[in-house]
Amino acid sequence: MPDNMRSDDVRSRADLAEFLRELAHEAETTEVENPRTWQYLEAASSWATDCDQAYTNQGEVLPELSPEAWRFVARLLDAALVYE
Repeated sequence: MPDNMRSDDVRSRADLAEFLRELAHEAETTEVENPRTWQYLEAASSWATDCDQAYTNQGEVLPELSPEAWRFVARLLDAALVYE
């Protein structure tokens, strides 16, 4: 689990991006099954930060998600790192 933020603290897209950056750092600095996992998590964090433009480019509107939905995504990715 990331040092500063827990998956239960995630309530928004910005929180998720921060959580993913911390999770990426954890994956980079500890032993994980796939040594490139941190790069995937870092890319996911970047996309979470910048996805407005991707939606705009597709002619779509970024959906509004509840705090519980963002927390679920964070828990899912946190657990995946453990399951890996």
